[in-house]
Amino acid sequence: MAENLFLRLTEDQLEWILLDDASGIVRIRGKGTFGEFEEMTSELSWPDSVCLMIGGEEVLLSSARVPGKQRRQLLQAVPYMVEEQLATDVEKCHFAIGDRSADGEVSVAIVDRQWLRSCLKRLNEAGLYPRQVVIDTLLVPMASAVTVMMDGQRVLVRTGAFSGFCIEKSMFSTAVSLLDEQQRSDLTVLVHSDDQEELQLQLSELHAEMDLSPQVQVLDYPPFESLCRNFGQIPDRNMLNLLQGEFEVEEETRSGSNAWRFAAILAACAFVLHLSLMTAQAVYLDIQGRQMEAEARALYKDIFPDDRNVRDMRRRWRARLAGEVSGESGDFMSLFKDAARHLPDSNLLLNNVNYNESRGDMVLQLEAARSEDLVRFSQTLSKLGLDADIGTISQEQGGVNGSIRVRPGGSQT
Repeated sequence: MAENLFLRLTEDQLEWILLDDASGIVRIRGKGTFGEFEEMTSELSWPDSVCLMIGGEEVLLSSARVPGKQRRQLLQAVPYMVEEQLATDVEKCHFAIGDRSADGEVSVAIVDRQWLRSCLKRLNEAGLYPRQVVIDTLLVPMASAVTVMMDGQRVLVRTGAFSGFCIEKSMFSTAVSLLDEQQRSDLTVLVHSDDQEELQLQLSELHAEMDLSPQVQVLDYPPFESLCRNFGQIPDRNMLNLLQGEFEVEEETRSGSNAWRFAAILAACAFVLHLSLMTAQAVYLDIQGRQMEAEARALYKDIFPDDRNVRDMRRRWRARLAGEVSGESGDFMSLFKDAARHLPDSNLLLNNVNYNESRGDMVLQLEAARSEDLVRFSQTLSKLGLDADIGTISQEQGGVNGSIRVRPGGSQT
């Protein structure tokens, strides 16, 4: 019998449903604190399929245009592409990516790393190891361009396959007013019968304030159960699972209660070894960090030998690249921007950028499947008014490596 245990964590509130896949019967359901959940279910054995939902208010959903196709490279680049949208340090955040949208942007989910780690730790201590960690906002059934689900004192607003947000019920009218005209014209509200009467008051306000009358669909099941049932209708490829990077689950670790017991014993045996390795790792990382800092300073001094103010290396690099240091024009950023914006559609992988300030040119080191891709990209840049010349092309196993020298239009060699 295939059963799925669904847990939803919103602030300090926990909801749970054990749903039978075949019959659609709910075996167990409840709502309360985590301690109450542990007390009520201490004698139960859970299935392997455990899914944790986290409230949309804990997650920032965004997107970024990032060149490259390999997931590892995307995960490395995404944090710095969305850094300006964050209200906290990028190092404190966990990033998960989904599929690319129709316009080529990569969908991104951002959550506090320590908060997610503590949630998973508490579940693990209760013998629960989720295979998916998903966002409840993205489980709202897409009934139209924008779909709103009334969920107690929360409102889930889904605006796309990987976009949406969660607000308090009191902010419902304000949130609708922030949608663009096209989104408001194709708006559907999902509501359970218990909340219909209260919803009518809010819809009356929308009609009076914005002359808006969205479609209303009554849910067959309560909001949380509706989200759980919709989970089985979403293909894996369209699911944004937060268990990526350091949280990725690589293989099944449970085939029964005995397997968990064995895993616990194995973990205890490895604990001592882990502690001994941590000290050595810390020393190694400290040495590596010092070496990288020294290399960065040496590179900066090599490129900008006349600049002695290098106390804040990161700020000085940014100022140099943006052309904010007195006497610099920022030609590099302008030239790189014009060239790089066409990379996502070129099937090329950028490996290195070398800018010569005295000559005012930039050399792009690229990987391609065929040499024709390099030629096509060079022609594209030329059509934009840039001087783009192919340098070297070397055949490698599975593709080619090459360089393109780029200068502003009208520059002399």
